[in-house]
Amino acid sequence: MARSDTCPACTGHVQDPSTERPPHWLLPRPFCVAHKRTALLPTGERLEAALDAASREAGFPVEGSGLSYVLNPVSIGGKWIGWVDFAASGSAVYETVFSSTTWAEFLAQHTRDGVELLYTLDALTLTGPQAVEPPATHVLASRMLWNWQFEIAVRQQLHARGIQVARSLVEAVAILGDADRVLEIARDMADINAGRVTAKELPKKIATDAQLAAASALPDPLGPEGGEECMRWLQALARRRFAHIAKAGG
Repeated sequence: MARSDTCPACTGHVQDPSTERPPHWLLPRPFCVAHKRTALLPTGERLEAALDAASREAGFPVEGSGLSYVLNPVSIGGKWIGWVDFAASGSAVYETVFSSTTWAEFLAQHTRDGVELLYTLDALTLTGPQAVEPPATHVLASRMLWNWQFEIAVRQQLHARGIQVARSLVEAVAILGDADRVLEIARDMADINAGRVTAKELPKKIATDAQLAAASALPDPLGPEGGEECMRWLQALARRRFAHIAKAGG
């Protein structure tokens, strides 16, 4: 195996969160191709083999960014916890620097835009909650709002099946399809309730009772209640993400 000077597993170097000082953020390093091939899904199945098998069964490549919500985290070499970032036609596996339980959390804590937003929210929270703007008004928060909402939609589908992780890649794809459908219905309902559109302006869509119930339960990050819920999530994440800086006295 060719050694990579940037791969966490090749170097054996672990980034220490306590050494981070703003604005020099600790960002995750990708695993090399050789170590990426050893990635194991939460089910214990090898990621690469699962993708190949699912693509053969489907008759087309199984790919897309949504897979990151249902196939993470992965195990590398039995020692490292990695997070797979799926692009349109490929993927990369990144190390965990700050503990994350979902893909939305990982993105918020490990991407530069996400970290800068969390740091801003953390600083504003310390000066008084009234100083914090709803996340929907913050330019950096837009993507995180939808990451958070889609994560909840995915968790709904897992819960409806009585599982915590997808038991196969085929099931993972089905979960994503159902979550997408519920999210589409929820956004239409939110637009109607907020007066942004009328029901007549939207194309007619057939929805099951289960889909309507799930959509009704999905928080709207652009609405007052959903916005507050998302803000609480972001603020709690920010406190956790920057706890080491608070302990160091800033």
